[in-house]
Amino acid sequence: MSNDLALSHLFCEKHPSDAASVLVRLPPEYVAGFLSSLPPVQGINLIQHMPTPYATQLLTYFENDFSARLLAHADFSTAARLLRPFNLQQREPLMVRMDTAHTAQLSRMLNHTPGSIGHLVEIPPLTALGDWTSKHAQRELKKIRRRSLFNFPVVDDEHRFLGLVTVHALLVAGDNDRLADLCVDKEHALPAYATVASVINHPLWMKNLSLPVVDHGGILLGILYHTVLTSQIPGTPSARSQDALAPVMALAELYWAASSSIIEAFGKKKASQHKST
Repeated sequence: MSNDLALSHLFCEKHPSDAASVLVRLPPEYVAGFLSSLPPVQGINLIQHMPTPYATQLLTYFENDFSARLLAHADFSTAARLLRPFNLQQREPLMVRMDTAHTAQLSRMLNHTPGSIGHLVEIPPLTALGDWTSKHAQRELKKIRRRSLFNFPVVDDEHRFLGLVTVHALLVAGDNDRLADLCVDKEHALPAYATVASVINHPLWMKNLSLPVVDHGGILLGILYHTVLTSQIPGTPSARSQDALAPVMALAELYWAASSSIIEAFGKKKASQHKST
């Protein structure tokens, strides 16, 4: 029995997505018991691959201390996604058990009226400062090369939204060009207080898979994915929307892979030039 459990733990560690697809077929009370035997970092790595309703239900089977440890090891977007279905009374016992910085960020993402888009934001893969040089930004992009990305938000020192920078613009910029000077689409930010219904047909969705969301002071809260938005409208054919966007996402993956190769090639070329001098 202990060998079976050890093998199960190893499988979950090496293949979390496959393991999650197996676990969600089992009763949540059984899965909760199994996850309790794992370190929190490994447990949340499985939970983040599960559908939100099932994952949220799992949290109700744990002691508050363990649920809080799981959420503390999650990225902010995953933690917010799991906490959204809970009411304030259910969230508080979990959030008070996290560190202050973690709680503050989650509160910014969750303390918006249900039905508003501020309630649906997620943390972007990369947020850059306007004072960054393009060379520094390229180094930061290399750290997330496995994530699909074709533009990213830029903010000032107070986290006010300055605009978007495309990966293409970054690649053709000079090493010392500031990102603030490369920003475009400064008017593309959506207000966090806007309702889902009011932005579902926004023309910006014709050419964007995600859009930045800001609060009343222009502070960037996160990004809103179109697929997340459409899932909030009863009767909306979200699955068909996602199918329609699949080719675009595939192209984005290809574009990012190519961009990563170009960035790496640029780096090697500059390194060789430096050695020759």
